[in-house]
Amino acid sequence: MPHEYWQPRDGSYYKPDIEKKFPKAVLQDALDTQKFIVGQKQSIYQQLIKGGFINAELMITSVIQDILQMADAPSNWRLQSKQRELIYYGDYMLTYAYTRFLEGSQTGKKARIMESACRAILKQFNEDIDFASKTGQEWFDAYLASIKTYQAKEGLDFVKANMPKAYLLLMLE
Repeated sequence: MPHEYWQPRDGSYYKPDIEKKFPKAVLQDALDTQKFIVGQKQSIYQQLIKGGFINAELMITSVIQDILQMADAPSNWRLQSKQRELIYYGDYMLTYAYTRFLEGSQTGKKARIMESACRAILKQFNEDIDFASKTGQEWFDAYLASIKTYQAKEGLDFVKANMPKAYLLLMLE
C-alpha cells in the first residue's frame, strides 16, 4: 500500500510541480509521458502477430507502400503515423528489413524507409551505429560489418546476451 499519494497540478503548474518532486537524475523520465508507449505498442503487436490476428509480412509491406505513396507529399501526421507504425512491429520489422537487405541492392526509397525503421528500433536497445549513409543498403552493410567485427572480438554468446537485435541478424544470415 502506498504511503503517499501525490498528483501534480494541471496546466502551467505541471512541470514546476514535477521538478519540485523528483530529483534531477530522474527528472526527464518523470516529464516524459510517452517514454514507455513504443515498448507497450510493440508488445501488443507481438501478441497480435503470435495469436494469428495480424500477418506481419503483409502489414509491413502495406505500410511501406502507403509511406511510398505519401513520400512526395508535404509532411503530414499520416506519414509520421505510418512511419511510427513500422517501429511497433519491432523484431518483425527488423526481420523483414534484414531479409531484404541481405538480398542486396536495396538502394531506393523503400530501403531508406526500412533503414529508418530499423535504426529507430535499434536505438531503443542502444544497438544502432553512428554512420551517415547514402543508401539504406550502405547503412545495413556497415551495420552488419560492425556486428561481425564485434562478434569476432567478443563471441556469439556475448552478442546474444547483450545485443539481441544484432543477434537476430546473425541468425538470419
